[in-house]
Amino acid sequence: MRAILFTCLLMICMQGKTQGNLQFNQVITYNIGGIANQYDNINFTVPAGKVWKIEAAVNWSGNPLYLYPNGAVTYGINLASSSKTVSDFPIWLQAGYTGTFSIYTNRALISIIEFNIVP
Repeated sequence: MRAILFTCLLMICMQGKTQGNLQFNQVITYNIGGIANQYDNINFTVPAGKVWKIEAAVNWSGNPLYLYPNGAVTYGINLASSSKTVSDFPIWLQAGYTGTFSIYTNRALISIIEFNIVP
């Protein structure tokens, strides 16, 4: 009985803290790289009222594919390296998040699902 009451109380408390429901909007695919002896960077900002779910990243070989938060190139998340997935997916990015996908010389593919936040 206590467990049921505790669960109900917990669910009621969490209801006030949620950001809303998520509604599928679109799939975004970034094809990045392939520029010999150069970095290829894609700057992005998650639009207001949206969230992004990075589902996967594939790197065909060689240099790592990075996600740099707020464009800071001193640290980042290694998404994929040497034809292997490195990060634990999914990676969620909130509305207003700015960052850069970056890779040197090689080609990579990033798959993102964009959701609308519905109150």
